[in-house]
Amino acid sequence: MQNHSNLGTTGHSCNSTFLPPAPAGGQSHSHSKTQHLSSGYFDNCRSWRGQNIVYRWLAKLQDYNTVFQAELLAVKHVTDHATSLPHQPITILVDNQASVQAAANPRNINTTARKICKSLISNKHIHISWIKADVGYDGNEKADRLAKESAEFDRDPLSVKAPISILKLIFKKRMMEDWQSDWEDEDTGRSTFNILPRVSIQPC
Repeated sequence: MQNHSNLGTTGHSCNSTFLPPAPAGGQSHSHSKTQHLSSGYFDNCRSWRGQNIVYRWLAKLQDYNTVFQAELLAVKHVTDHATSLPHQPITILVDNQASVQAAANPRNINTTARKICKSLISNKHIHISWIKADVGYDGNEKADRLAKESAEFDRDPLSVKAPISILKLIFKKRMMEDWQSDWEDEDTGRSTFNILPRVSIQPC
């Protein structure tokens, strides 16, 4: 029996392979999906055996977290679930190529991606494979429907570190606000202030 799931990796370190995304009747398969609402990101991963859901995980992230972070977190939870199953061939299907590539790189700067890759290297019976999204795969469409339903649930967000890109934007915004405040309160240079009242890092 094989287990199937919606995730992905490429590269020799993580033993990626492509398998047909529509498993036969008695097989198990898992899918992960990320939904974005105004209240934040929702991660979903679930496993089926036949038509029955046998495992389901849902989490909400903060507004400052990115889709990429949410995707990798869902992939990690599906991978963790796969390692707890009886030792048998397991394929995790993912429709997000960036997550697949990140999880395949043991030197990736993302901690979650490295943990996924380490888990795959230690569990040779687990494979992560990329599939195209929105092409009618039955399991993928089920994951879409359940992800939309799950995103409506009210729950406290997980504490996941903000990405460096977001931190840079926050620091830049605060720096510009402080600079603008100093420029407005300054006693000198008022003739220049009358011409250029707003500070900017862009050349005039």
